[in-house]
Amino acid sequence: SSNSGGSRLGRFDVEYGWEGNTLHFERPGVSGHIALAKGTVKVAAQLSFLLLAIRGAVEQEIQRHLEKEFG
Repeated sequence: SSNSGGSRLGRFDVEYGWEGNTLHFERPGVSGHIALAKGTVKVAAQLSFLLLAIRGAVEQEIQRHLEKEFG
């Protein structure tokens, strides 16, 4: 099932929508998707040039959040 209309997560100004088991997201400076499968979560994000400087911090925060939520 697809959520073609999308939604907005106000706190982060993120637009997102589900397409099957994949959540697509976009906000100024970042776009990507989170794909869910049995026993796996795959995150892919493209950062704007300005955010590339903090790429390591973004990756660490994503990893921290995934470990907190999924163990």
